[in-house]
Formats: sequence, C-alpha cells, structure tokens
Amino acid sequence: MTRVQLQFHIDPDEAVTLAADWARAHGFELVLEQFFPCATSVLVGSDDVECVAKRLERVHRVAFCEMDAETPRVTSDPHDACLHLTIGRLASEGLRESALGGISDDGSLMKRWRKLVREARAGMHKGATLHDPASGGSRRLPTHRHTPGAHDLAARGITMLAAAGTYEYRFDDLAS
Repeated sequence: MTRVQLQFHIDPDEAVTLAADWARAHGFELVLEQFFPCATSVLVGSDDVECVAKRLERVHRVAFCEMDAETPRVTSDPHDACLHLTIGRLASEGLRESALGGISDDGSLMKRWRKLVREARAGMHKGATLHDPASGGSRRLPTHRHTPGAHDLAARGITMLAAAGTYEYRFDDLAS
C-alpha cells in the first residue's frame, strides 16, 4: 500500500468550496461526512456540495472517491479507494490543522491523488514556525502549508493549532 499525505491549515468555510473545485478538476465524486452529533455520509455532485454542506451542522471530512456506476456506495472505511480531507475545527482556542490523505495500492489512482495534492499545495502559502507554549521552544517548518482563508484567520489573530495538543503555528508570511 502506498500513502499520500498533506497536513495544512484551511478555513473550514473555504474547505468545502476548495474540495468541490479539486473534485471537478480531477474527476472525483465527493462524499461529505458529519461525525457528530449524528453520523451522516452524503454522496454529492461537485456542483451541489455547498448546498448540501449547509444542511449539515458541520462537515468533518470530505472523501474524494471513484464510484462504480453499477454499485455506488458510501463508506467511512479509511482504507477504501478514497482520498480524505479531514477538516480541522475552528473554535475559540483556534483553528486545528487539517489533513488530506489516502492509502491505495492502485498505481493509477495514486497518480491522480498525487496530482491533486501537488496542485492543492501550489495554491497555498508556505512556511511556518511551530511553537510549544509549555516549553517556549520552537522549530522552523519551511514546508508547512496554509490556504488563503487560514492566512486571513491568522492575520485576524486566530491561533493556528496542531491537529492535536497545544502546539501553535506562526505563519512565516505574517511574521513581523
């Protein structure tokens, strides 16, 4: 099995729109997933994504899938033939890091996923410093990415957080 992975910051409000754009550009079907308060998975065409997303309390994850026209299915199995965008939560403490990734042994599919990830990265800002508030230590991460929406949130003073824990990111292009 081969893996593709990209961790980055994205404004949850722009995530669904960008996912729809990426799906259209690369010919994937989308599944919008809400995990809480009740688990819901909705197969949706890229032109209807924003309308369907508004009916959910929150989109936690978006799956980019190749659907077999004869046997369409929606699955939350992380090892299915889908590339997943797990959207970081925006709350009072800050914006959590997001991840785009998938695992497959299908070389053709992996090639399409890598192309999508490459093009997504190209549209993002680059560079950050990771800070540990507990120790005061920091580490430069020149390849860390963030979208224009996350950039705007950080510029407004929203803390950019790691996917878990208390680590904070400070974007290089906002450093004073």
